[in-house]
Amino acid sequence: MVALLFKLNTVIIAPIIEEISFRGIIFEEAKPLGEVVQFIWPTFVFAAVHGPSTPEQWTVYLTAGALLMVVRLVTKKLQYSVMFHMAHNLMATVGL
Repeated sequence: MVALLFKLNTVIIAPIIEEISFRGIIFEEAKPLGEVVQFIWPTFVFAAVHGPSTPEQWTVYLTAGALLMVVRLVTKKLQYSVMFHMAHNLMATVGL
């Protein structure tokens, strides 16, 4: 049961909360600071919140955050970055 709840959190709940927080709220709040900051700030905060402790982990989370930001910018819709995040976490959870 615990494993199922963990997977539910990883694949569904966390992506929704993270995307609303980073590519929703922080993204919109950074708008007055310019497009570059609006891209970089949520990406950096996303990576930092995941607690990377090595350069490799920073690279993984910064890359993931940047890709999710690109999805958000290209589609102009938060729900697409949520779906992309869910798909990524699902693949990571099942080992693809």
